[in-house]
Amino acid sequence: MFKPLSICATALLLVGCNQAYPSLKQARAACFEWREKYDLDKDRVKVSMQRHCELERETNQYLGTEEGEVVKHFRYY
Repeated sequence: MFKPLSICATALLLVGCNQAYPSLKQARAACFEWREKYDLDKDRVKVSMQRHCELERETNQYLGTEEGEVVKHFRYY
């Protein structure tokens, strides 16, 4: 009973731990750097996704989106 619960708790902690950047400028730079990266397919060919960075001031973060879905958070404080 406790083993599955501890595994879930550990997974939630790891997923919830996003790096916070000390400034808006650094969060923006990290998001733009992520936006420019390519993924490689199984044949080691570059695959470009439609990535965008959107500032969300209410939550102090840049949202990294791929094909319209938020996939990355670049928080600052």
